[in-house]
Amino acid sequence: MGKPHPKGIQGEDIAARYLSGKGYDVRERNVHYRGGELDIVAFDPAQKELVFVEVKSRSSRLFGWPEEDVRERKRTRLRLAAGLYLGSHRQYRTAPYRFDIIAIELRETSARVTHYKNVEIR
Repeated sequence: MGKPHPKGIQGEDIAARYLSGKGYDVRERNVHYRGGELDIVAFDPAQKELVFVEVKSRSSRLFGWPEEDVRERKRTRLRLAAGLYLGSHRQYRTAPYRFDIIAIELRETSARVTHYKNVEIR
């Protein structure tokens, strides 16, 4: 895996703060497995679900909206990484879970955050 891009790190920081501000418990960040990565693993206490969050950041729409970049190959890698995570964390093996996408549009002095819950990954 390559070195993380500074805008990607900035976007993940914004997403983690956003989730914490919404009451989520951010459990882990940047969990790497062979063939996949989980940007954020959080717990949604309102829904009592483990949440695998994919974060996409962009500073312009020149190449489209950030959320459009979660294509089939990425979804396959997310499924794989989530399965490995569940298998290696005994306490979550039977826990309900979902996949979310957080799209970040980085601007000069602010960011637009869009949270897509329960995205079809399977």
